Amino acid sequence: MEKELYKMREIKMPDEMKARILSRCEREVLKEEKFMKNKIRKPITLAVAIAVCISMSVAVVASVSEGGFFKDKKDAFGAVTGSVYLNATEEIEVSVIENKIDVTFLNPDIPPYNCSEILSVGECIITNENGEEISYSCFEKQAVTDGKTSFEMTLDKGKYILTIKSFVSEKKADQPLEIKGLWECEFEVK
Repeated sequence: MEKELYKMREIKMPDEMKARILSRCEREVLKEEKFMKNKIRKPITLAVAIAVCISMSVAVVASVSEGGFFKDKKDAFGAVTGSVYLNATEEIEVSVIENKIDVTFLNPDIPPYNCSEILSVGECIITNENGEEISYSCFEKQAVTDGKTSFEMTLDKGKYILTIKSFVSEKKADQPLEIKGLWECEFEVK
């Protein structure tokens, strides 16, 4: 376009005609330059957007790997019916002495633990020293005080392994929240 503009200046014609043609050519050159800038800006904008998305996903993965997180529970139609708290293994301490299970929230001031008024044992397995599964479902709901609670069991003398896969946290006027993780304790009843 620049070459044509130079050639146009060399042509002999009336000044008015020359000015009109030159102004149109200059407008076309400006449009082309603007188009080229936009052509460059779009890929740069896209690259920045991709970089932001990647950094956000890395941040989400990093936060998930450090501790627990909430996840929506959905029905068969995809409608959200509640929520569950996953990856809580490192956030709850479980110990067993004789027939008593002590549960302690390590961070009682953060959700979901600061909302827990009542706790019950969800999915659990008790196996004896021979590896046989003991059927036991007599855990009663217990009040949570200062991030701590206890559950009583009535097992015969022997060595056992308690494996808890979930707890259920409740608060008045709220839907129960399942807290999932994996807690395993070896203990002996004397």
